[in-house]
Amino acid sequence: TTTTLPATTTTTTTIPIYRVGQSQEITFDGGDTVSMTLDRVIDPAADTNGFTQTQDGNRFVALEFTVVNQGSTAINQSFDDNVTVYDANGQGFSGFSGEAAAGPSFPNGLVDVAPNGTASGWVLIEVRLNDPISTVTYSPFLSGNTATWTL
Repeated sequence: TTTTLPATTTTTTTIPIYRVGQSQEITFDGGDTVSMTLDRVIDPAADTNGFTQTQDGNRFVALEFTVVNQGSTAINQSFDDNVTVYDANGQGFSGFSGEAAAGPSFPNGLVDVAPNGTASGWVLIEVRLNDPISTVTYSPFLSGNTATWTL
């Protein structure tokens, strides 16, 4: 008896690599779409008031984002805690509602943008002192979408 197995098909998906300064589209769970740009990365960074200190052996990284609301309704989304940087080993570090000396943060860690409006702000993240950052992601809660920039 001879058995013929069905032919297998291999598909390759090319994931685009985005760099600092390039925009990506993100769709939130309600269907609203924004264009998001990672504008600048400052590493190492400082906080604005000197009160927020890193743990021993850590440093701050500051990330500047611009969000353009392409939808017809206002967007009000948590922002800082949806941003993660990854080191070369793949360990992630999340943003928090700190104030980067480089510029203003998103108020209360939220991005609040009217239809066809634009908002910009900085996110501060604490990472290990000697670990180079390789990737930045923004992944809004429940959306299933992730914007990724490679440094």
